[in-house]
Amino acid sequence: MFLTTILKMKMKMKMKMKIFKSPLPRILLSVSVSVSVLLLLLLSSIHNSDVIANTDTTSLAANNILYTEYKNLNKINDDITLFDQSSLINAIKGGTIHIEKVPAGKMIEFMFNVGKVNSLLRLFFNNKIVTKIYGSYNDLEICTESKLAFIRDILNFDLDIKQGIPAKLDAEFQLKYGKTIDQFKTRNEIFARKYTNEEVSRILQNFSVKENQVISCATSRTRIKENIDINKNVSLINKTIGGQANKFNVWRLFGQVENIDTEGTEGRENKNQSNVQSILNARNEINILKSKLEMVESNENRQPIIDNMKKITDTVILRSLALLQQGSTMVVHRLAPVDYHHIHFPFSKGKILSRKEASEKIQQKLKSNPNISKEFTECYQDIINNLQVIDKNNTKKNSQAQIHLDGSYLSVNPHATNSEALTYNPLTENVRDVLIMDTPVGIVPMVIIGAAGVGKNVINLEADQELKMGDNLAHFEFGGSSVVMFLPKDSVVPLKETAKAMKLKYSVPDRLNEKRHLETYVEMGQPLFKIQDSLSLQNTK
Repeated sequence: MFLTTILKMKMKMKMKMKIFKSPLPRILLSVSVSVSVLLLLLLSSIHNSDVIANTDTTSLAANNILYTEYKNLNKINDDITLFDQSSLINAIKGGTIHIEKVPAGKMIEFMFNVGKVNSLLRLFFNNKIVTKIYGSYNDLEICTESKLAFIRDILNFDLDIKQGIPAKLDAEFQLKYGKTIDQFKTRNEIFARKYTNEEVSRILQNFSVKENQVISCATSRTRIKENIDINKNVSLINKTIGGQANKFNVWRLFGQVENIDTEGTEGRENKNQSNVQSILNARNEINILKSKLEMVESNENRQPIIDNMKKITDTVILRSLALLQQGSTMVVHRLAPVDYHHIHFPFSKGKILSRKEASEKIQQKLKSNPNISKEFTECYQDIINNLQVIDKNNTKKNSQAQIHLDGSYLSVNPHATNSEALTYNPLTENVRDVLIMDTPVGIVPMVIIGAAGVGKNVINLEADQELKMGDNLAHFEFGGSSVVMFLPKDSVVPLKETAKAMKLKYSVPDRLNEKRHLETYVEMGQPLFKIQDSLSLQNTK
């Protein structure tokens, strides 16, 4: 069956290749197809034992990915913040800490080592063409046997394919996702299975969620960092970043790519000057484009100008949004292939803001922030005033719910996000969509990040749609992926178990002086924070 699907893919690609007259695109496409087939063969060979977490300590090493589970945090003594070698082994044997087994983990680890061969592998496997072709493969219809193999191997269900669809599993799918297994036609449909509204309500009820709490928006391995300094590189695993390796920077996450040293007093001043100069340049570019727009009559010729104006305006909105994240709490959700891949609204009420509404609320925040210059705020106002011109002349009908940033398709597995072979962290470089949410704690940006094998990020709603806790926001197609959310400074208090999870570290095996934060596995709907009483009181008036 696998070979049949590969042949179908090749037939589709041959049909598309007829449109190319030059041999070069045909060669490149053939190479991409061949690489994709290799990737498919690799992933198709993954068995269940390569995916599940385990408690085997015999091969414990520095490259292991370790995590605990939120539901098990109460089993860890409150006075424990660091697991040494002995207590770490005991915790793994006792099932409090798990070693994550990663699909094709050895290959991913090799791919993100330093070296020319490793770099070539990254170039082949983590690019847009291969990812899109792989996405097309996962959109092909498959037989029942292939569905069950996918459910067993990737989603980590214990079943015997030869015995057909188990009645219990079929009933579980019907209850949670509103469809039987036979009603799912492709791998992507199974992977992107969506909880019914009734299932979401059951989950929130089981967690006894309160209105003044913030829940986990995803089923994921989670890290939380408080009091973020946007002018410093953040180490997601609390490891000292060596030189230029694997920088995670809030500015880059929001699409600001200029290479400026922002450390220290002088660095901050450089960044402030850069912000002002950038927004002055943006205003000048917008004014030039507006002049060109007035001289063009046909919609066809006006659209490229509008596209450029929109791109510049989006960049300014994101730069201003990044500026407002100083002191915020950052929540990083890493979704592995085994996880449920829909994202849900984590607050009791709110909505996704359109560009116009978001830009106006950002402007209010800029004006009230004493650390942001008047010159920057005035330029920002001039630029967002052009949103009406853009909306009026834009002939493209696309959703206003997100701001899209193009990028790479690197793995977001810790083997990649801790790789010294990369200058910048994959979370700041991959393709991503930014949702700007109006919530009980104020403006909250949520960055939805694609990854290797993820065909696309799919936003499931329009802007200005009123939302309640648990409403569906978005989903990923096949692969691992990540979501990063920023909660305003002093707006939330971590719940007891959340605070405990944030402190947990372990001594890295074979590296005596290195300490790493543990990821915590949380389920969608799990309460993580309590909204500050003053904000809760405001929202009840």
